[in-house]
Amino acid sequence: TLYNIYNSIGVFVLILLIYFFALGLKADKFFAASTAIFIVAGHTIVDRRAFFEPYFNMYGRSLYPYISSLAFFAYLILLVRALKSPSFIRTMFAGALFGLLFYVYSYAYTFVFIFNGFLFLIFIFKREWQSAKRVFLISVLGILIGAYNILRTLMFIISSAGQQFSYFYGARYEHALAYGKLGPLILALFSIFAYKKRGDENLPILYALLLAGWFSI
Repeated sequence: TLYNIYNSIGVFVLILLIYFFALGLKADKFFAASTAIFIVAGHTIVDRRAFFEPYFNMYGRSLYPYISSLAFFAYLILLVRALKSPSFIRTMFAGALFGLLFYVYSYAYTFVFIFNGFLFLIFIFKREWQSAKRVFLISVLGILIGAYNILRTLMFIISSAGQQFSYFYGARYEHALAYGKLGPLILALFSIFAYKKRGDENLPILYALLLAGWFSI
């Protein structure tokens, strides 16, 4: 069907974006290709905690999550370039794409918002002031662009219609730390890797991505 054709094209473009994001972190084509393939196809191993077991791949669904993933990884590519090869244009493009996420998918912009916050704090801790400044500027620009949607969403949430919708949708007005059994293990293994690779300039981005996954949901 037409939707399947669009999905196939979208997932292919997504794999390319992940590939170029990974390539921006490390100039190794095998590493970049492996990362792209594992993120799209290998997440089922983490979900099911089993190898070679038939399981539905969420990227086979129409529109989401691959649409939001396209914008998300495009943002990561621009962010990496803005941090590694600083320029005003790159910073503005990254901020504009962050702002676009507010109009794409709620989980996309909340994840990036938390990710940017952790990345900013990590750069402050490492005293990398210029990198922290660029992340701050990107975040401010994105929030300004997405402010309209934020205000409209908040107004809907506090309205009676929004509360009724949340009730029937199954949403709860509370917060809880959500993580799987593999979460602490992944964090421990990554911490060992980070200790051995203390001079790797990509560690702040990777740490921020890992931490954002724990808090954004």
